Amino acid sequence: MSRTFSIVGLGKLGASMAAGIASRGHQVVGVDVSRSAVERVNAGHAPVQETGLDELINANRERIRATDQHEDAILNSELTFVIVPTPSDERGAFSLQYASFAFREIGKALAKKQGYHTVVLTSTVLPGATRYGLLPILERHSGKVCGRDFGSVSRFQFSARAKCATARHRLLDHGEVLGRRPPYKNPTGVRLLIPRERVPF
Repeated sequence: MSRTFSIVGLGKLGASMAAGIASRGHQVVGVDVSRSAVERVNAGHAPVQETGLDELINANRERIRATDQHEDAILNSELTFVIVPTPSDERGAFSLQYASFAFREIGKALAKKQGYHTVVLTSTVLPGATRYGLLPILERHSGKVCGRDFGSVSRFQFSARAKCATARHRLLDHGEVLGRRPPYKNPTGVRLLIPRERVPF
């Protein structure tokens, strides 16, 4: 069954995930603040340099589109992956600057959305950052309650075991995507992206 996913952040990992999910037959709406990245994806090209990504996006271009509007992506998908940079700050911690902006925009869109939606943070953050730093932003700007009105997966990552492979191979060949969530959350629609012959979508 074909479904629609949105991906916030079309860097190396985000664009690779978008192409990989589309190659499974699903619709993908990518979001990026870079107009150049949006235009390249909509033209069927990779927004970043990654082995084989340009070909994969072009082969699945009828199922991938990009926008710079978070609202467009959220309202037209059922599950959102957030894959934005979390660079080290002056204390050596992971900065939530870009993730906070993304969660704020997603929250505003959720306020206008009818029905359940799941938000998956893929970016690397410190323990507790999602629960205490980012979820409050979603709830404040959406006016909704996590677990009751929308779902959240607090950590969804590419396995370090495959860090020597390209992002595309990690997703398509190894299925190296893992998810964890706080026990009080109730996300729906999350599946592991596993090897092609066993993919459950």
